[in-house]
Amino acid sequence: MLVGWLGLVIVTTPAHAESFVDVRAPVEPSEAASLAFGDPGDPLVTLDALDVALERSSDRVLAEVRFRVTTSGLGRREVVLPIVLPHGAQVHAMTVDTGDGRSRAHAMAPEDARDVYQHFVTTRLRDPGLLELRRSDDRDDHLQLHLYPVTREAGAKVELSIELPRTERFVIDPGPNALRAIDLAIDGKWLAHPARAPGEPLVVALGRGPDRHDGIGEPVMPPLHVDTATSLFAGPPPARPGAVPTVTFNGAPRRDGPPGLDKRTIHAVVKVHLPQLTECFVHEAQYGKPALAGKAILHFMISKTGAIGSVVVEGELQDEAVTWCLRTEVLRWAFYPADANVEVFYPLDFKLAS
Repeated sequence: MLVGWLGLVIVTTPAHAESFVDVRAPVEPSEAASLAFGDPGDPLVTLDALDVALERSSDRVLAEVRFRVTTSGLGRREVVLPIVLPHGAQVHAMTVDTGDGRSRAHAMAPEDARDVYQHFVTTRLRDPGLLELRRSDDRDDHLQLHLYPVTREAGAKVELSIELPRTERFVIDPGPNALRAIDLAIDGKWLAHPARAPGEPLVVALGRGPDRHDGIGEPVMPPLHVDTATSLFAGPPPARPGAVPTVTFNGAPRRDGPPGLDKRTIHAVVKVHLPQLTECFVHEAQYGKPALAGKAILHFMISKTGAIGSVVVEGELQDEAVTWCLRTEVLRWAFYPADANVEVFYPLDFKLAS
């Protein structure tokens, strides 16, 4: 519950302007709508900028929300950011930019959106983003935003267009994200930075608002919005709808492959190429790295043509020379064509014989 006290905040405005930020009493749930951010769950990830522009009408508020997510970690990270909106709010549009340009989201069925997002994460393509509804209660809708890749060099910039129910007050709550400043505009007027401690909510007194409907009468993007039947996916247009069959060795498969690409067929191809895979390890272990050992998981995608579409070497054995050699070998493989792409996880254990 977003209930709490803020110290008296005074904002200098022209004589004819309304003083929007003026909190002198607890905010009751019945009189406040809120935009709240949760913990991304990664100590190296930070929500470090937030701009909110509100446009009021007599019956609702449109919010244009822009924020930036950064990381101090190396490499590419996937960020999962919880967002809480008042029940009945609608996110009509989303764009994501992780350094390669802005990708505008389009609406998809939740199961298809999750599958397409995972496909793009696996193949390491640019700017995948996914906004989905996780659960709702009588007061709040709990959404989840997935972003990939987020890097130290580029970070991720996100824009959301949100339609909110009309209330007396509006709460912007950064949650555990210790933002020093929140930039706020109401009806086109940017306000001076309200004084608030990092991490504290910002409460905006919306007042009665203009009795108008011009320019705000229609949603930003009708009627495509996040709800129980629709998620928003931002990224390159998906090459194929539907699920990617997954085959996992040394563990229960989540889904089996299509006819002609089952476990037995895939294992037979890997077995033929085991001598080359073993040589990748032995060459490094025998020449200067006698302690080298561990598990490497070949995570690869077999395209419908039978060619290898992408390869990532996961697991504890992260020797650069070995993983590069393994990836190069797998990219040479060929399978029989099938009627779907297939995602494969194949573990290999490497160690020198004593």
